[in-house]
This record gives sequence, structure tokens and C-alpha cells, in this order.
Amino acid sequence: MTAQPDAPSLTAPTLVKKPRIQTVEFWRFALTVMVAVYHFEIFFTQRTVIPAGSGAVEFFFILAGFTMAMSADSRARRRVSGAPVTVKEAHAEALSFVVKKLKVIVPIVLICVILACFVYPMSVTPAVEAPAQSGGFGAYDPWGGFGGGYGGYGGFGGFGGGYGYVAPPAPVPATTGDRVSAFMNSEWELLLMVGTPFGFDNGAAPNVPLWFLTALLLVGYLYTFAITIKRDIVVFLAPAIGILFYIFFTLNSTMLIDHAAAMGFFNAGTVHAIAEMSFGIALYTLFTHIKSKNLGVVWQVILSFIEIYAIYRLFSLTFGDPVGFGNFRKIPYIMAIIFFGFYNSTWIAKILNRKIFGFLGELSLIMYICHYNLIPVFLKIAERYTGKGWGLFTYLFSGSNINNGIVTGSITLKFALSYVVMVMVVSLAIKFVIFAIGAGYKAGKRALESDKQPETP
Repeated sequence: MTAQPDAPSLTAPTLVKKPRIQTVEFWRFALTVMVAVYHFEIFFTQRTVIPAGSGAVEFFFILAGFTMAMSADSRARRRVSGAPVTVKEAHAEALSFVVKKLKVIVPIVLICVILACFVYPMSVTPAVEAPAQSGGFGAYDPWGGFGGGYGGYGGFGGFGGGYGYVAPPAPVPATTGDRVSAFMNSEWELLLMVGTPFGFDNGAAPNVPLWFLTALLLVGYLYTFAITIKRDIVVFLAPAIGILFYIFFTLNSTMLIDHAAAMGFFNAGTVHAIAEMSFGIALYTLFTHIKSKNLGVVWQVILSFIEIYAIYRLFSLTFGDPVGFGNFRKIPYIMAIIFFGFYNSTWIAKILNRKIFGFLGELSLIMYICHYNLIPVFLKIAERYTGKGWGLFTYLFSGSNINNGIVTGSITLKFALSYVVMVMVVSLAIKFVIFAIGAGYKAGKRALESDKQPETP
């Protein structure tokens, strides 16, 4: 009886790791800084620099769709068997997508919640009411969000054309008991349910930007499953899904950042994610087609000029752009920047393909999660040391008029840069803490494993 050959493996045993493209990481960092400055500017009586705040999250969603399609394409090429992908395999890939994200996100969120509940209350003032202004955001509290647990920017009833009254926010946890209670009420953050109706619970969702990660995990889970089991169909439908969901979004909204509004059985953030991750998948299809072409020097020059124009248009439509339908014009330029970042053959892409930007890109996720709750801390420090005559503080905060957490006037470059530096420093500290805990855990695990091994005679 002859031995049967082993069944062919579904995937190749080894992978050749490609060099990392750092250009995209630069843009990830740059757009994260843009988000931070946008949120920071909310606390100024005049919002003129980034009043709309759109562009950054759209970049992240489109990039997520692009990399998701890239991963699916890589898995398909590694398969050495012609057998179709099973539901079980597709489910395993979708689950792996979520688990990998959670392993990175949850430790950061946990540390940020601890900081917000037990460290930041020592340096911030109680809730303040933002001054009335066009497109204002109403009352703010770092633990209750805007309008008490982020019930909506100005209630969404008057955003952009008045403001609407916002319910009083949750009180600042002044005592140890209040701080423990605030930490215990952070379930929706730790479960990454911010941006859902649960996340609107009064005082339970202090870190508003987490809505993006909630939508990313939900839509990413579904899309990873779909693109793994039916890649060709998903790639075919992606452009139409992106356009149709954006049409649905615009028919039910007047602004790109209206992520908490109800849209059928979705919220706007989920519609956002579906549309833009679909655009990312479609963009990857275009990328693979063009990348396979052997373009000459003339085309490289043309593409370089197109990239420069896309960057110019993105920033010209971001700085000073008011809230409205005009915010949607950024989307094709965001897609172009992501495309050229991966294409990595244009002038700017080659300049930005540096390891330092790779490190900053890695830091950007922590910056995104931690920056929001640092705003009142920074303003309290600025308010406390304004006019003290202490060298650097005098330079940074001279001429500023800060009253109970609100800055009179418009944001200045030195104010914005000093806040971003503070966010980066805190992010580096969080990164170090996570690294130290991880290293300690691995060392302890290795020690336990070595203790279990039998001694050799």
C-alpha cells in the first residue's frame, strides 16, 4: 500500500517582508495633528483655522479600506491551492482583523481613561460653557463630552446656523470617590462603543474621537469577511457602494463631520466608514492596475505634479473652510495622496519616505486617542502661567486671554504647536509604558516557561 501524499497547504509557509513605505506614515501623522488642532480650536472664541474639521478621519477610513484590500490581495496570492475560501476561513480573517486592532487600541484607551479619571482632574477646572458663536459647540466637560456624554455637537439642531441649547454636562470628578465612579462608568470607552447610542450615556463617553475606532472595527470586521470570501465581487461593487452610501449620507446630513446623526438603522459614522472604506478598496484596484505599468520619466513627472496639486487642494479646502457640503470636495484629493504615498515614485513621496516618519506614524494612533482629554489640561497650564514672566511660558502664552478654559480670539501658531508638542510628549510616555509592560510580561512568561522545563540529569 503506497503512502498518500500530504494535502497541499492552503497558504505558502513563508513570506518575504517588503520594505515599509514611510510616506503614508507621514500623512497619517500629519492628519492626526490636523484632528488635534481642530479639536483644540473649539476652545477659542474665533474658529478660523480648521472650522470644519473634516479630512483627517476620511483619510483614515480610506486608508483602512486600501490596506484591507491589499491584505486580501496578498492572502489570495499566497494560496497555493485552487480551493475556494471557506466561510470558516473568512470568519477567522475577520476575527483576526478585530483582534489585531484591539491588541493595539485597548491598552492605549485604558491608560487614557485612567489619566482622564485620576490624573487630569487635578489640573482642570469644572465644566465651562463655550461662548456663543456660529457653529459653536455649547457646554464642555472633559468627562461628559459636549452636551453631557456627547449627545451631539450643539444638539445637532443648530450646528452651522446657530447652536441649539446643550444640556449641562456631567460634573468633574472632584473627589476620589467621584474619580472612581467616573472610571467605573467608562464601559463604553473600554468596549469601544463610543459613537453608538450607548456611547451617548451622560458622563460615560469622555473621549469623543473614539467613535472613529468603533466604526472602523465594525465595518472592518464585515468588510474583511466579505473581501476574503468573495474578493472579486467586493472589488467590483466597491466603487458603487462608496458612491451610493455617500449619496445616502449627503441626503441626510449637511456636513461631513455629522457622524452621530441617525441614518435609518445606521448612524452617520457607520455610513461614513462604509462609503470611505469602499473608496479605499476601489483605490487599491486602481493602484494595482497603474503600478503594474512600466511608466516612463514623463509620466513620473506628470504624476508628481498631480500629487503636488492634490496636496495643495487638500490644505486649501481644509484651512478656513466652513462647515458645509463643500467639505466633500476633499475626498478625491485624499485618495490621490494615499495613492501616491503607496506608489512611492513621485518627488514628494521619495522625500517623505524616511524612517522618522514611520516612527511618527506609529505614534499617531496614541496621539489620536489621547489628544482630546489633554485640551483642558493644556489650557489650565496656560491660564495658570500666563503673565508669570517665566521665560518659555511668557513667550508661549503672552497676549493670551484665557478665562475658565476658553481662549478669547483665534488660535495662534505657537499655541497650536505647543499643544501638539504636549500631545506628542504624553503619547511617547504612553508608548513607553505600554512597551515596558509588554517587555515585563514577555520576560515573566519566559521565566515561567523555563521553570516548567525538566532539569537535565
